Amino acid sequence: VSCRYASRMGEIVSGYEIRNDTVFYDFTVPFGTTAKLCLPLDLTDIKIDGKDISAINKADYKYLERDVYIFGSGRYRLTAAYFKREAKSIIPQ
Repeated sequence: VSCRYASRMGEIVSGYEIRNDTVFYDFTVPFGTTAKLCLPLDLTDIKIDGKDISAINKADYKYLERDVYIFGSGRYRLTAAYFKREAKSIIPQ
């Protein structure tokens, strides 16, 4: 899945694919802007351009109990191990 948007600050690009329990997420942040990235809880071993995600600025707040990361302008590739969780019914039985 991928998409592009021509904003007044430049092109925003976002796309991902899942292969063999690994997520590949590529995104572009236009020059002079920042982006916030909120990741699913079921990702582990998260890397940005081959480096551990702990090197990325983390926001001082959470969104839906998830960490939020802040990226400056540039092109990025995120890779992470993906473990699909079993769906649980939310309807009382």
